[in-house]
Amino acid sequence: MKRKIVKQGAATMTISLPAPWIKKFSLKEGDELNIEEVGSSINITTEKAMGKRRIELDAKELGFFTKNELGHLYFLGFDEVIIHFKNKEVLNQIKSRLPDCIGYEIIDQTEDKIVIKSISSELETEFDNILRKVFLMLKEMGDSVYDALKNNEFSRLKQIRDMESINNKFTAFLTRLLSKKGYKRPERSLQAYDMMQNLERTADVYKYICDDFINRKKAVDKDVLELLNKINDYYKLLYEIFYKFDPEKKTALYGDRHALKEQADKFLKSGKEVVLSHHLIELLERIYNTAGSYLAMSI
Repeated sequence: MKRKIVKQGAATMTISLPAPWIKKFSLKEGDELNIEEVGSSINITTEKAMGKRRIELDAKELGFFTKNELGHLYFLGFDEVIIHFKNKEVLNQIKSRLPDCIGYEIIDQTEDKIVIKSISSELETEFDNILRKVFLMLKEMGDSVYDALKNNEFSRLKQIRDMESINNKFTAFLTRLLSKKGYKRPERSLQAYDMMQNLERTADVYKYICDDFINRKKAVDKDVLELLNKINDYYKLLYEIFYKFDPEKKTALYGDRHALKEQADKFLKSGKEVVLSHHLIELLERIYNTAGSYLAMSI
């Protein structure tokens, strides 16, 4: 797409904005845009979300409508969803996923149709604040799992497990915002999306540890437990570098991962706490993948 420069006055040059982009974000005279110089390029961005998006569909045409379909529509940024159905199980599936979709509310329902709308527009400026909540919640989840296992307080794991559901809500909402508005650096939106997915999957691993150890009767091996503590510290290293870049910590993100994985592999091969060792390998990879997404975003 090319635009010609138009001279306005003695020293001002202007170009026109693409009409489809203006319509997409419902821009009007007086709205503010962000302009960033990047070498020979200029990035022009808006903090506005895309205009209200509506979809109407028949559940039967999708084969069988599950709660995951509603999740996909939420991720994609639709503000109004109308679903026609014959099978009452569709309604059960929708209602089981709805609590995970921040801002989605049922505003109309009949025997064969349901209408869902987003009522969370005021939260759409809170991307950075909610992302920090996700980071801090994962930090707390990891520390709590370690503390419960260390002190043989296995019954606590049931409550700690519930934090994963909250994490799901927040990461789903952030994914939705990326679909509607993109990342603050638009050319890094794909990497930001990937980071949200990895943060969500990191919480999954902590949840799996809770599930597998909630009925534990004997103490966990101290060496394997200490490795969990070190991997939690590895996650904290990622958190620190995300909010304050440090070249030395970046080097540690790459180097520490290999040493931690070697130790986890050693435990797994020796048969020491096989289940937990397996989870620790997965946890380490999820954190490392999150770091990879962030480092790609920061370039």
